Amino acid sequence: MIVRQGYKVILNYFWVKGVMKKLILLALIVLLPFSVNADSKLDQILASGELKVGTTGDWDPMTMKDPATNKYKGFDIDVME
Repeated sequence: MIVRQGYKVILNYFWVKGVMKKLILLALIVLLPFSVNADSKLDQILASGELKVGTTGDWDPMTMKDPATNKYKGFDIDVME
C-alpha cells in the first residue's frame, strides 16, 4: 500500500511537470511575436532625439533648487546638460 501511494505521487509529479512545460511553451509562442516587433528603448531615444532624465532635487550639492532663480543646479544637473 505504501509503495502504491509513493508511485502515485511520482506519477502526479511528472504529470504536473509535463503540464508546466506545455504552459511555458504556449506562453512563449503567444508572447514572442510581440517582443520581436517591439522597438528597443535605444531606438525610441534615437528617434525622439532626446534623453529624459530625472532627479529628486533634494541632495546638496548633487542637486539643489536655487531660490533666487527657481531652477535646479548642482553636479547632477551639470552632467545631464
